[in-house]
Amino acid sequence: MDLSDNHLSGTIWPELGNLKDLILLDLSGNNLSGTIPVELSGMKSLENLDLSHNNLTGTIPTSLTGLNFLSSFSVVYNDLHDLIPLGGQFLTFLSTCFEGNRGLCGEHFSTCSDQRSPSLELGNSIRRKKNKSVILGIAIGIVSGAVLILAVAYIFVDQFWNAVLVFPSTRFEGDGGPCGEHFQLSKPTR
Repeated sequence: MDLSDNHLSGTIWPELGNLKDLILLDLSGNNLSGTIPVELSGMKSLENLDLSHNNLTGTIPTSLTGLNFLSSFSVVYNDLHDLIPLGGQFLTFLSTCFEGNRGLCGEHFSTCSDQRSPSLELGNSIRRKKNKSVILGIAIGIVSGAVLILAVAYIFVDQFWNAVLVFPSTRFEGDGGPCGEHFQLSKPTR
């Protein structure tokens, strides 16, 4: 639904979130104000969301990270502030999707360290947990690889030791017993 540049004013209607099969919502270039409704995260099929060039205030709802098909997002030139949500498709959006919002901070902006807010602390906590998960994954991979290499080396050395070093001058002699040949080791005769 493209409603861009239609001189719309007022707030974004939360009821738009009920449009579950909507793929495109373009409200850019209007005179919309207020906050971005959390209910927009109900549009599970949404691929393109453009709220740029309005007078929107408040924060970007973290619930929008649940829009798994969102491939295009823009909130440029509004008056948004606080932490840009982390996670989901938001990890793929460039800083140009958020420019013109002096109060935004996060992955794309260096001003986050200057601000202290609950959502910033939550974002830092998520980032720390993510880093710990990556480090743990790498450590598990290294340990698993080392164990595998040691197991293969042990098997190779054991096979080599038994085949080449321990029994190089022995032979097997059968006794022709009732259940087939029974073998025993004997020293070779010269």
